[in-house]
Amino acid sequence: MARIAVLIPVYNAARFLPQTLECLRKQTYRDFSITAADDGSTDGSLEILRSYPEVKVLALPHGGVAKARNALLAASEGEYVAFLDADDLWDSDRLEKQVAFLDEHPEYELVMSGFQTFLDAEVTDPNESQKEIFNAPFRYSMTAALIRRSLFARIGNINESLDIGEDFDWLIRASTEGVDINISIPETKMYYRIHNTNTMLTAPNSREKRFRMIAAAARAGRQLSRRGSGKDGKQ
Repeated sequence: MARIAVLIPVYNAARFLPQTLECLRKQTYRDFSITAADDGSTDGSLEILRSYPEVKVLALPHGGVAKARNALLAASEGEYVAFLDADDLWDSDRLEKQVAFLDEHPEYELVMSGFQTFLDAEVTDPNESQKEIFNAPFRYSMTAALIRRSLFARIGNINESLDIGEDFDWLIRASTEGVDINISIPETKMYYRIHNTNTMLTAPNSREKRFRMIAAAARAGRQLSRRGSGKDGKQ
């Protein structure tokens, strides 16, 4: 059994999948498995996934990214969990850096890396919604974290009632249970692609939901910063 389970939810990401899967082939740390869940894609994503022999593929009816993430958790094994969205990218030493940190610090249940947004080549003139995501004050992302699998047993799985922000919701739940989600290696290792079909742009009532999520991210960042500095009375 591989130490790290890399889990990839996929929905109509055929254009991005080859580049995303290639960044896994370039990882300097090799003790990981790859499981991908195709969430009822209609663009050939499933066929692309099945062309990669190293990828275990789940073919699901379309049910949303939260259900796909939970199916991936149930179908995989490994001491550590790393989610990789099908349109995002990692640096080649991301897993190496993060697993080394958690191995050296058994007291921590997850470790973040730095991450940044970038505009896909198709976005030559970003609209207001894309600009909102590009400039949002996100400091935390499940897809930038390497997580001990045991933490899911304590916090629970992903909230399947959410069609966007389900990963951030899980991190907030973890933080309220005392998990320090500020722990991070300093380098940027994950890259969030902004394109024309991001779930945050296309989900029903996405603008209202996106504003709520960005506001929650900002509030959480301020609260966690105060907690870390002791300004809220905690050390």
